[in-house]
Amino acid sequence: MYRDGDGSRLVPPSRMPNREAAREEAVRSAIDVLVDRQPGIGDLSGWLVRVRDEAGRLVCVITVEEAETARKTQGER
Repeated sequence: MYRDGDGSRLVPPSRMPNREAAREEAVRSAIDVLVDRQPGIGDLSGWLVRVRDEAGRLVCVITVEEAETARKTQGER
């Protein structure tokens, strides 16, 4: 599930080999959300990406702060 402004949107499920791979993909996706976001449109705080397993249980949540940190870290490489 991706946060999209004041709402959210579900994306088609995909299979990942493990939870770590799912989390890494979620971080990459959250960074993309930050990059694609139009400045000044809506308050962006809290979560950006939520990952659930096949049973609907929450696996991980990527926050704005975590995505910003990851984006800065990638920029330093």
